[in-house]
Amino acid sequence: MRRFLRHVILALVWVCSLSVTAQSVREQYKAKKKDTVFGIARQYGITIEELAAANPQMQASGYQLKKGEVLNIPYPLAYTPTKQSEQPDLAKSKDAAGNRLRVGIMLPLHSQDGDGRRMVEYYRGFLMGCDSLRRQGLSIDIHAWNVSADADVRTTLLESEVAKCDIIFGPLYTKQVSALSNFCQLNGIKLVIPFSISGNDVEKNPQIFKVYQSAALQTDMAVSAFQERFSGYHPVFVDCNDSTSKKGSFTSALRMRLDEKAHQAEASSFSYNITNVRSTAEQFSKAFSRTQPNVVVLNTARSPELNMVLSKLDALCQLDPSISVSLFGYTEWLMYLKNYQEYFHRYDAYIPTNFFYNPFSPQVKSLEDNYRKWFGEDMQYALPRFAVTGYDHAQYFLRGIHLYGKGFTGDRGQSAFFRPLQTPLHFKQAADRGGRMNDTFMLIHYKRDHTIDAISY
Repeated sequence: MRRFLRHVILALVWVCSLSVTAQSVREQYKAKKKDTVFGIARQYGITIEELAAANPQMQASGYQLKKGEVLNIPYPLAYTPTKQSEQPDLAKSKDAAGNRLRVGIMLPLHSQDGDGRRMVEYYRGFLMGCDSLRRQGLSIDIHAWNVSADADVRTTLLESEVAKCDIIFGPLYTKQVSALSNFCQLNGIKLVIPFSISGNDVEKNPQIFKVYQSAALQTDMAVSAFQERFSGYHPVFVDCNDSTSKKGSFTSALRMRLDEKAHQAEASSFSYNITNVRSTAEQFSKAFSRTQPNVVVLNTARSPELNMVLSKLDALCQLDPSISVSLFGYTEWLMYLKNYQEYFHRYDAYIPTNFFYNPFSPQVKSLEDNYRKWFGEDMQYALPRFAVTGYDHAQYFLRGIHLYGKGFTGDRGQSAFFRPLQTPLHFKQAADRGGRMNDTFMLIHYKRDHTIDAISY
């Protein structure tokens, strides 16, 4: 606690160690002119660490309490809610990792830029996940360090509490991975790298769980899924003249795979056509088969070009209703649902992704409502939702460590205990003696009957 106070009061570089157990928020408090963080904590019989855990903005560099600021007041550690709405199985199971899980968070937890604000939201969701687990009987200590882009993570690793962690989540920046991963390997600490980073540390360190796949791996999985799902279809590639697009890596890989298949089979059934979004209606129509169902692939994920292609498809299908058309899209299309979901259903769209945010899910709605109550604001409009990601990661990894201890690998056989709200998680070994990489991949299918299927691979 003294360390936390010193960093707040002196506004030094923020490398703060918080030891907290996630708590339910019992009420909100509006700060008055002469209030202090210490005074508010003492007034409600809680520690500064508990107050800060419920109010991540307090962990920003140079934070100062301001008049009118609304703070979430959590229950003290000794409080146990009487309502047990969640599964009680964890309370009855043996804690394979010990009586208390010690968790480290090493991310940019500040409000200076977009990275910090996104990671604060992730951390908030993580705390909500821990609160749910605590109500099921788990004991959790959380130590949070603000590791910004210019921070030397080796300084953070000197903190005495780091080596005591069972699992650490972070970092956000590639340059910080090597030192942190080496430390975790030396001390037998599980390391979850929750967001996209480059490098091959996961292939060398058995302690690492890498959640997000490389672009090359995602492309390979999307190509394989396309081949499996659209066997017997006639592919139509639409050049959208987007010089900024990076989707050529996918369309080139897919065309190469189709060419190989056609060569091996020596059959025209694997042929495809290429057309242009600016071609005439007649030229556009010639690219489509009348004897096979067609699947359309664009070489960009941008909304304006998608809109142009959809207009061309509308005109084509009105002239010749016998033509069968499906779409194979990109994860970015999930951002356009408000404008294009009806089109996705009309054209039987398949969207490859490793996550799916479903705003109509009762569980997601409940989490969003609770987030609003806890923090007095909505989640940021982003995909995936950072708070939901944090919630899923807390639930999945802490349950896994609780149930399997150091033997937790996250493979499919060990992943049935929790169904994440947004990002499915199951891991496979990245290399011999290496760590674990998430191999989740889905096709989100917007069916013509206006239902949605999430097809997992």
